[in-house]
Amino acid sequence: DIAQASEFVETKEEGIESYVAQGGANLSGGQKQRVASARALVTKPSLILADEPTGNLDSGTEDEIIEILKVSAHKHEKCVIVVTHSKELAKKADVVLVLKNKKLIQIN
Repeated sequence: DIAQASEFVETKEEGIESYVAQGGANLSGGQKQRVASARALVTKPSLILADEPTGNLDSGTEDEIIEILKVSAHKHEKCVIVVTHSKELAKKADVVLVLKNKKLIQIN
C-alpha cells in the first residue's frame, strides 16, 4: 500500500471520490503528509527527497511517516534523503550527515 493511502481513503465518506479542497485545506497535517508521500511514491522514483517530512505532526503520525520512508528505502530499495532539524528523526536514519561550515560531515 502506497503510504498507507488505502487506509486514508477508507476513512473518507465517499472513498476515492472524496473532495479534497485546494491545497488540502480540509485535511489534517498527517493526512497531507500521507497524500504527499503517496504522490511521491506512486511514480516509483529511485530517489525520494523529504524536506522536514514530520514537521508539525503528532508522534503517532510522525512514526507512520518515518515507517513509510524506511520501507521505501529498505524494502523498495529507494534512496531516501531526509532534511530535518529533528534530532529524534535523525537518530532513526541509516546515515546521518550534518552541514557544518559549508561541509557535509558524517556523524554515524
